[in-house]
Amino acid sequence: MIFCNVDHISIEELQNLSREGGVSFLLGGATLFTAMAQLEKQDLKAAAVTARLAISHFNTATPLLERLAQRIAGGYSWLSEDLRKIDAAEAARTVYLPLDAKMTTEIIQGRLDRVIVSCVTMARNLAAQLQILADRADQAPDALGFDYRLAHESLALWRVTLERGQQISGLCMLFNLAGAR
Repeated sequence: MIFCNVDHISIEELQNLSREGGVSFLLGGATLFTAMAQLEKQDLKAAAVTARLAISHFNTATPLLERLAQRIAGGYSWLSEDLRKIDAAEAARTVYLPLDAKMTTEIIQGRLDRVIVSCVTMARNLAAQLQILADRADQAPDALGFDYRLAHESLALWRVTLERGQQISGLCMLFNLAGAR
């Protein structure tokens, strides 16, 4: 119900994909934060192992969310059209976020699938960054030799991806409240 979630839309196939994808993404985030805590403790080897576990969660989430986008584009195009009627600013407020202008433009164009695919792309980029982080943590001679900028970049990408997914959930929540399909 939090990330790229269409639970508020009564289509079981889409609900299952969004739930499973959302759960895997959020588990990846929880594991990401554990890796960051290990970096903070300067336990680079543990952080590398945990970052790789986060990667596996993100790699589980991305094909599920990609299938969700494909199913919406291929079999439920009416959903994107109906979501165009929802006030994107109100949806953002519903999930306590500022309005994402790019996402709003895509929703107005009737392309919910593209918005979800953008979350998939971001999650894949995050997994790739975490792989680099894990490799560098394994190779660093000590904590002082580790470049922490990649950790900051990974946290920033996590935040942006999470916010976009939350806004999708907010749109779908308002869609349900409006009594649509």
